Amino acid sequence: MEDNILKRISKPIKLGYFILIKFLFFIQIIELCTPLCPQKNSPFLKEGVCLDYCSKEEIDEKLCVVENEVIKNQWINNINYLSEGNYKYINLVSTEKGDLIIVISTYPATNTRLFYGLTKEGRGYFTVDDKESKIFSMTMSSTSIIMRFESETFMVKLQAKTSKQEYIMEFGKSPQLLHLYDLDSKRILIQEFSDVFYQLNNIHQMVGTSVKLSDNNYNYYLIGLLAIKYVSGIGTNTLYLIKFRVASLNSAISINDKRKAEVQAYNSSCISCYETSTNYIICFYKNKNNKYTIGPFNSNLSTKPSVEIANGNNNHLIFFKCVHFYKDIGAFLYYTNENPPHAVLEFKKYSNDEITDSYTKISFNDYSFYYNITLNDIIKVFDKKIYFAAASLDKLKIYNFNI
Repeated sequence: MEDNILKRISKPIKLGYFILIKFLFFIQIIELCTPLCPQKNSPFLKEGVCLDYCSKEEIDEKLCVVENEVIKNQWINNINYLSEGNYKYINLVSTEKGDLIIVISTYPATNTRLFYGLTKEGRGYFTVDDKESKIFSMTMSSTSIIMRFESETFMVKLQAKTSKQEYIMEFGKSPQLLHLYDLDSKRILIQEFSDVFYQLNNIHQMVGTSVKLSDNNYNYYLIGLLAIKYVSGIGTNTLYLIKFRVASLNSAISINDKRKAEVQAYNSSCISCYETSTNYIICFYKNKNNKYTIGPFNSNLSTKPSVEIANGNNNHLIFFKCVHFYKDIGAFLYYTNENPPHAVLEFKKYSNDEITDSYTKISFNDYSFYYNITLNDIIKVFDKKIYFAAASLDKLKIYNFNI
């Protein structure tokens, strides 16, 4: 009788022990799978402590490791070091095929230009000594130093729609030079801006604009820049829009069918434009009264009624920029005239000679960004998707907003 009772009791006890052992083993598995640093804002593990930052040397020497699965999956580990030394000024362009080319120059200035190129498949864009290469350089033979600072860089083709080869063209602030890079023939054409386009004085924008325009017959381009116009010895800040097509590239840059528009502006360093789906050109600038202004132009650069959307900030280095969003709608980002300024993003539609609100205004009141030109940018990725990036006031963090 007792044996039967003990047998009946021992079965549940054994089963209980088995379940308990499995449960403890399962707990151990959970502990092993749980990241040691579960918080994304402190993903680094160093000496048993989770940190928000480790130096490159500590990571390379394994003194600090990433112990957060989300951050580990997003870890930027395919880093290409382009150069060392004094290469300071960098511009990115993409070809019609989706290849990436980076143009880099030095400060203090030299006559060497460095290029970094990747095909859309991730291979080297250039051929150097019959080998595929991501890096390519050219040095100008000039005995004088030809400087290159902040520039607007874009791809151009010759005027015929059948043209296949692309060239890199750029213009910037002082010196008043136009650069054209022919990577296939390994040559650089450099001319005075006034010799190619118009006589302009003191070109000074740090954020310029370039747009490939829609046309069924030719490859037309638009550039926008800020300069000083002198009348009877008195200079005024002026926005210039220039439309053109490239006729030929022999010993010099030859331009056809050029035309320009002029608008009196306030002292600033930013000008941006885009083309709508109905072929109007929309520009964003500060007008002569220091108001953030949306200015429409038709395809012949005739002005249409403009609209002031906010008071401008007096700082000539403050960032503001527009990008095309969708069809006839653009996104306009600017900093308010407050202390400290905060960023605002508005969506505006141009239709039937009117500029109207579209979508909801976004005010970044909860963030304190560093509002300088060099630490902000907004770009269009594709229709209805843009990115805005800005640095924190202490310049230690980068904010990136996907809108």
